[in-house]
Amino acid sequence: MSTERIRGLTLIRPWAWAIACAGKDVENRTWEPPRAMVGGWLAIHAGKKWDQDAADSIADTFGVQVPSEREQPSGVIIAVARLAGVVRDSESPWFGGPVGWTLAQVVQLPTPVACRGAQGLWTLPESVLERVHAGWAAARGPVHELPLPGCWRRHQRVRPVSLPPLAHLGGGLGRAPRALRHAQPEHREWHPG
Repeated sequence: MSTERIRGLTLIRPWAWAIACAGKDVENRTWEPPRAMVGGWLAIHAGKKWDQDAADSIADTFGVQVPSEREQPSGVIIAVARLAGVVRDSESPWFGGPVGWTLAQVVQLPTPVACRGAQGLWTLPESVLERVHAGWAAARGPVHELPLPGCWRRHQRVRPVSLPPLAHLGGGLGRAPRALRHAQPEHREWHPG
């Protein structure tokens, strides 16, 4: 993980949890990141706000138990992910557009790192960056290998269900993630990374 290129990205909960624990491989935005960030690292920050409708939809769509608002830490960095690319369309069930930041090599930190978040991409304070690096080194693997409560397990298989599109999902961008728009419950199964 490059210290020069890691930037913080604050997300409304439970979207940060979905990246760290539920295999969310696309972060939906209205804007593209700076080109120099592609291939770099993002510190996934769980903001203070909570979206219960999103939690309910994630649970219904992906068949996972989303920890409650009380169970999810806020105001902390919970994971690190590599920004693998930028897309305007994707087959990922998490894509809702208009711009998708594809995420790879997600590592949940064993201990969340307290930090004030911000809008857009932001620079981590040096002391926070040091604790994030220490957590990343301690984890030494992707989130699905960590025995942490409330997280996704690689062997679980779920089937998306049909739900009506909800305009408030996808980070408030007016479009629901692809899984909520196009889920076909008959034979489709979603498998995390």
